[in-house]
Amino acid sequence: MLTDEQKREFNHTGWLVLRDVFDNYEVEMLSEAALEVLERTGPEVGREADGSPHVCWGMHLFDERLKALTHHPVIVESSREILENDIYVHQSRINMKQTNGSIVAWHQDFGTYHRVDGVPDPRGIMIAVFLDDVTDVNAPLLAVPGSHKEGLVSTANLDPSSVDFEQVSKYRYDITNETMKSLV
Repeated sequence: MLTDEQKREFNHTGWLVLRDVFDNYEVEMLSEAALEVLERTGPEVGREADGSPHVCWGMHLFDERLKALTHHPVIVESSREILENDIYVHQSRINMKQTNGSIVAWHQDFGTYHRVDGVPDPRGIMIAVFLDDVTDVNAPLLAVPGSHKEGLVSTANLDPSSVDFEQVSKYRYDITNETMKSLV
């Protein structure tokens, strides 16, 4: 399914962009499902200071349309090819990018999986499905090319003055400015 060039790109940069995996109907269906799940009132939905939804953890547990993503052939087969192994869902979430939403600092996903969840080795893949066009003005995801080769970043911290400190301190390790400078 993946070309040799795509595999080289992933190994070099640490990411791979697959365009047009979903048609317009599927994007609309997933968008509706995401908005419905974000309306939940339980602890699975993290909120901004103004009460608007920011994130829903375990999205595939609450909606069949979102659960279908965990079985989508392009996602499953591409992941298997990259990892050269069977796969499973360790975590799923919806990140809502609000106009006035909180900032997510530079961080390393594996830092949390290792320190909090006990995952011993970085043998996972973070998969993002963008339901809107990603542009310079609508909160794009940024990553440092090749930083996946650096292993676990040991210097990480959280800003206790951040609005969502109580919530994020349980699961996120932001990278210090000094460490970030060494990666770029």
